[in-house]
Amino acid sequence: MSESVEIERKSLKVAKLSAWVSAAGFIAAILSVYFVYQTLEDANKNFQADKRPWIGVELPLGDKSELKVFDEIQAGQKIEWVLPWKNYGNSPALDVHERLELLLTGPGSGGWDGTVDWRDVQNKIETLSMPPEVSSQLFNGQILPGHGASDTIVDQVIADRVNAGLQRAILGGRVIYYDEFQNRHETTVCVRYVAPGEGHPAGWTQCPLKTIAD
Repeated sequence: MSESVEIERKSLKVAKLSAWVSAAGFIAAILSVYFVYQTLEDANKNFQADKRPWIGVELPLGDKSELKVFDEIQAGQKIEWVLPWKNYGNSPALDVHERLELLLTGPGSGGWDGTVDWRDVQNKIETLSMPPEVSSQLFNGQILPGHGASDTIVDQVIADRVNAGLQRAILGGRVIYYDEFQNRHETTVCVRYVAPGEGHPAGWTQCPLKTIAD
């Protein structure tokens, strides 16, 4: 075998080896990026499960003795409510926006006989617009006051109809917030006024609709 052929053959082997090393390095780089990404993904998932913020209503809704959401609705007064939010999670909730709105049944969301189109109510709650200018940070264990009142004073006709069960007063709420990984979370709530009856004061109960808690 001539010297030139031998040199060419060795050069070809070196080229193939270099190409293999380059390919292996490229693959290693891709795997490295993948493993870093996967590690961050796993950290994110673990964070969501163990350390993420969880905002909900500040009471177990099954126990009506812990909070009086509504006072008795009376003519000549505004309808007032108290329904605070609490961060039950293990980290701060960031950029928190919340809104509570009173809905009265009537044309378009139920009938004047007290029946309610709960799908319409659910849609109204889930599409409540958030006030962009009001946001806050809610630390774990911290409570965000959720009190408010109707825009107008209740007249005698509405007060009588609501307390007779012919018209419903429904309080719907929505809170949107973010965790430290900038994942968006949302919680909705819905309760309705229960008129005072024989042997019991004015109270409230949960609405028969599906709420969001993510």
